[in-house]
Amino acid sequence: MLSSVFASGRLGEFLDTRTRYLEIEKLVPGPSGRFNVDHVPFRVASGFERLLKAPRGTYVIFKARLAMAEDIGLHLVIEVEEMYREKTLIN
Repeated sequence: MLSSVFASGRLGEFLDTRTRYLEIEKLVPGPSGRFNVDHVPFRVASGFERLLKAPRGTYVIFKARLAMAEDIGLHLVIEVEEMYREKTLIN
């Protein structure tokens, strides 16, 4: 069974050399009034190594497929990606 997922968020910490977290901020605040962040693991296949080199906090949008692995469980495998770097604001 194939499943396609579109996701957007900020690049997070590394799990291993080719697996990283995507930090996705929820749209609705929690009971404390703060927006919680989900950490979704994704694995990088060949051709998408720039996602591994990008700094933490870089905003990304990508299309992925769901996959299962014994070491990390359910995760995303990147198929198409786009990265955006924020401009530094100077006051």
